This record gives sequence, C-alpha cells and structure tokens, in this order.
Amino acid sequence: MKPAHLALTLLAPAFGLGCGALDSVTATTIVAGTVVRTPELQVTGQFDVGAEVLASAWVGERKNATDTGEPAPITGADVNVTFAGNRIALPEQSTNGLYLTNTVDEPNSGLIYEGGITYTVRASIEDGSVAEYGGTVTAPTILTPAALNLSPQPTDMVPGFPNILVHPKSTALNVSWAGEQFGRYPYVSVFRANPNDNSNPELVFDNRPESAQETIEFILGTPPTSVDIPAETFDADGIYGVVVVIMDRHDSLLPNTFIGSPVLAGSGAAVVLGVGTP
Repeated sequence: MKPAHLALTLLAPAFGLGCGALDSVTATTIVAGTVVRTPELQVTGQFDVGAEVLASAWVGERKNATDTGEPAPITGADVNVTFAGNRIALPEQSTNGLYLTNTVDEPNSGLIYEGGITYTVRASIEDGSVAEYGGTVTAPTILTPAALNLSPQPTDMVPGFPNILVHPKSTALNVSWAGEQFGRYPYVSVFRANPNDNSNPELVFDNRPESAQETIEFILGTPPTSVDIPAETFDADGIYGVVVVIMDRHDSLLPNTFIGSPVLAGSGAAVVLGVGTP
C-alpha cells in the first residue's frame, strides 16, 4: 500500500463465464476495470489520510476462447476512463498489465466520482486493429457511514477522542448495510492507525478476492449483505478505521471484450473505532 492511499485495486483477472453476446463469449481480450471512491480517515495524532478516487484497469489476453488458464498481461495499451464528457488517461504502472490513476498522486487529473454518472473503461491495444475493449458501468449512490450497521453496536466514546466509538478488544465485528442503492458487491478493509506515521496506517484485514477464481465468485456469485471481521483483527490496542466499499458491475461490455471481464464502480464509507487503551 502506497503512502496515504486507502483505495486498493482488484488486480485478479477474471475469466469465468456469464451471459451476453456471442462475440463476448468467443473473445479473448480481458479488461478488469474499477472506478472507486474511498473516504478520508482523519483523527489528530492517529490518521491523516484523505479521500481518494481511483480508476484502474487490468488488461490481459487468454490463449483462446476456451482457455481457463492464467491470462497473459497486455502491455503498451492505451487505456482511459470516460465520463460526463471527460477523458482521463490511465498510465501503465508496470509490466503486469495494470493501468491506473488516482487523485492522491494526480490531484489535478479531473477524475471524480458521483452517483449516477456513467463511466466507460476503454483499452486500445497494439494488435493492428481499431477495436476498443472494456465496458460501461453506472456509479451507484455514494455510501455514507449512516448506512452501515455494526454488531456489536458500539455505545461508548473513547476518552480524549470525541466521536470515536469503543469496540471491545479481541472481539469479532459484523458490518452490514441496508438496500442495494449503494451497490451489490462489497469488500471491507480494516486499518490500524500508526501514531508514528499518520499517513501510513497498517492494513490488518482485507477480504478482497485474491485469485481469478475468487474474483469470479465475487462477481458472479450471490453478493453478501454483511461481512464478518474476525476477532484477531482487533487484538491490539489502538484506533481502527473500518472501510466498507460497495460496488456495482458493468451495464454492458464493448464488443469483442471477454464476457468474464468485470467493470466495477462504487464508493466507500469509514467508521473509526477505539480498541483497548489507544
């Protein structure tokens, strides 16, 4: 995790099947795109992390239409995200097929996240054609802390930290939310504050998919309506930021894009908890 970043990309390429046009079923080019807005974490002496919007894409190629092996990354592509008359380039980050930009490293990029906006992630590759690959997704409503439900529900405040609720040490936490207007595909990350470096909290829990198979299950499976955070996540005294991100999947894919390509958009909200003696 880079300094002052909460947005975490979904890097795992997905190559499972869903439903759609025949050309997508037989296509071999994959574009796994995300547009996500994460909240700020600001607590004096504990957290100093600003809100962030991140747009990313993993671009890859399967060997053939029926291949279920690990796709090969595509480098040298021209990748961008367009929305509301704007076009934002996603620079290549390495040789593993990842392209991205964010408002922390590029505050003047013009990238924004708003509910109801339609985003299109596009990739043009050096294959001798004029084809573009990717998909279009409508951003769901921005998630707010008020939409989150915690169990056990905190009731006490941490002494010396106004508006920070107490969570019992070494106690599991269930996080849920009401309605699908915020999206259907959630992941939860928990950060423990580092008082010696407020902009670099420690990631102590993260349930994002970590493999192609997990990405398939994440996108094509039944979305959960809550997430259980295990007790060992909170086994040390400190201030914790529980960040919930909920996304929706694409409305449509561009022609010739592999049907298993996930294009996602969503936003996050944070709840700050005190554990033990912060």
